[in-house]
Amino acid sequence: MPSQWQLQTNSPTIVTNPMLASNKKGDILYLTQEGGVVYKSTDYGATWSIVNSNTYGWYGVACDYTGQKIVINSNGRGIFTSTNGGTTWNGPAKNGNGLIGCASSGDGNILVSMNPGGPSFYSTNGGTTWNESTNARDSNLWAATANATGSILACCARGGSVYTSTNYGATWNSVTDSRLTSGAWVSIACDATGQKLIVCGTFGNYVYLSTNAGSTWTQPATLASLGGQNWTCVTSDSTGTNLAACYSSDSGGYIYLSSDSGSSWNQQTPTPGPNNWGSRNNGGGMASNFSGSVISAYVANGKMWSYSNVLPGINVSTSSPPYNAQFPGYTDLSYIFQPYTTGATAPPTNILVNGTDLSSIFAPYTTGATAAATNIKTNGTDLSEIFAPI
Repeated sequence: MPSQWQLQTNSPTIVTNPMLASNKKGDILYLTQEGGVVYKSTDYGATWSIVNSNTYGWYGVACDYTGQKIVINSNGRGIFTSTNGGTTWNGPAKNGNGLIGCASSGDGNILVSMNPGGPSFYSTNGGTTWNESTNARDSNLWAATANATGSILACCARGGSVYTSTNYGATWNSVTDSRLTSGAWVSIACDATGQKLIVCGTFGNYVYLSTNAGSTWTQPATLASLGGQNWTCVTSDSTGTNLAACYSSDSGGYIYLSSDSGSSWNQQTPTPGPNNWGSRNNGGGMASNFSGSVISAYVANGKMWSYSNVLPGINVSTSSPPYNAQFPGYTDLSYIFQPYTTGATAPPTNILVNGTDLSSIFAPYTTGATAAATNIKTNGTDLSEIFAPI
């Protein structure tokens, strides 16, 4: 994947433990921090607003694919949920528990909330009611992830083991690989099926991958060759193909990207590294959209960087160039697109970028007054979701 990173200069400066969650498209982001407020962005991180002004000990944050259903954890204040993008909040539930990591299914109905020392909790109705999980009582349960349906979940402990659940979070079991039963695991992510997992640990630890829901694990050779590092955060797209991992160090760490399910990795340099990505004590904030085309990552004691390998937000017009065609929150590139027409059976024609005709990479699609274009594919990947309604 080509490296296209941009510093989001208007993003909040986070001092302690930034945590990020992204919707399916990647334009809606939620940001929590320990001892701060809860922020929201609806333009890929270009601008932010406060959606919860309580300065609690916020840690985990997760949302559904639409970005409207949210769950956030407070260490000591319980679980808070919202069904309208943070306009109003419900909670706290399970007040008094030191809750850290959380995860959500794609529809926002299956939720888990991890409690260091236990008990941890799960919900099957979007947080209306919560049930106590079995076997999830590690003293430092930290981060969690869920597949699209919420039927397969995984969590990890900062000073313990990696756990998996195959019944919506009701019961959890430690993985059997001894390399992952004792370590400072601070971040974990999975694909939409829950079969592909990626987990990382800090304090001289490593990144590990699984392709069978945690039954067996491997180390990616490129990252293992770096030796033990303070890996603070990992993220995955819906297929487990596009992955990201970052680490923190006194001299500055780097972000690594993989576009082949972790077989090979590319260090992102000269920008946005080196930086202290996340917190070596508590993990960090990094999130990916559904296709892996948009990644957001936070620097400890700093601001957010965004990565994109596509042009989200292109509005289609039949007689004039599209407007607001831009990398997430950045420079308007509309002027480089030539006018083109669309049809029900043929691709648009004369789509030029710096003189190169890109018409051939667009599959045929139809247009409407209120619906977004469909079946827009680049190299076989459906990019329809990143196009604005037309």
